[in-house]
Formats: sequence, C-alpha cells, structure tokens
Amino acid sequence: MLKVELETIQNPVAKAAIEHGLNEAITDEDFSSLLETFHLLSSPANADRLIAALERSKMNETRSQSVEEFRQEMGLVEETL
Repeated sequence: MLKVELETIQNPVAKAAIEHGLNEAITDEDFSSLLETFHLLSSPANADRLIAALERSKMNETRSQSVEEFRQEMGLVEETL
C-alpha cells in the first residue's frame, strides 16, 4: 500500500479526495490511476471530450475495429519495398 504525505500533494482535488473521499487504503496502481483521472479531468475541454466519448460508448454509437483497420483508415499503412 502507498502511504501518502498530504503535505506533498500539489493537486487540490486529489488532496481533497484523499482527505475526505478515501476512507480505506488503496494500492499504488489504484492511486496512480486516480491521480491520472484527476489530471485528465482538470482541463474543462478535455473533460467534455472524455464525457462525450463515454456517453457515445454507452449508447453504442461507436464501432470497434482492429489496429490494422485503424491504420488503413488513418493512412498509416506502410508501403512494402
């Protein structure tokens, strides 16, 4: 488990979550994931894009595709010599 010194945390949202919202110990991996989520949502524009993508995903407005299909769609297919 990760022991956190609250004085060293710079992100006020993360600090508040740790002080008030996390009542049990979490793993290093979970804590890192939490901090990454705070970072990704700290920009309002980025948060809007992520929330819109999540809503599209829940409404099945997305389609799955293979990496190769994505590469072809983006014009990233390597030419063979």
